[in-house]
Amino acid sequence: MVFWQWIKTLFSKQQLYMRYRDYALFKNLGAFDLFLLDERMHQRKFKKDEVIFETGYPLEVIYFVTSGEIRLQGLYYGSEEKIIGPGHYLGLLDMYHSEIRSSTAVAHTDVMVDAISQADLMDYIHARPRCGLKILHTVCKDFCDLIFEEAAKAE
Repeated sequence: MVFWQWIKTLFSKQQLYMRYRDYALFKNLGAFDLFLLDERMHQRKFKKDEVIFETGYPLEVIYFVTSGEIRLQGLYYGSEEKIIGPGHYLGLLDMYHSEIRSSTAVAHTDVMVDAISQADLMDYIHARPRCGLKILHTVCKDFCDLIFEEAAKAE
């Protein structure tokens, strides 16, 4: 039945789920895989200066920035703040480290994000192993980029 719902979207041009390809994590997924991912994703809005999450709280949701900017401060950023915008995601480092938020995120401007619970993302990865490999490959690349970026700062 889900397959037929997806087929209908191909003819109705209501393929809003294709926007997930804007995120590096999902750019290599097929249309049907993105359609299935869309069933687990939710949009959230945050007003300027609204706290999205705080250091020390349990990680429940992974956020993907659709529009606006988010200010981050915490363990990975020291006393510095980092501003991220569309295409970036929040929570994967924490998900694979301790499942506790290691930073605080505040909306620097009005922000729109796509959100997926940690449980739903892991469920999706397990249910769609080929997609899971593509997603985890990107996660590994991002982690390696972060490690080398930090090593370059230390020199």
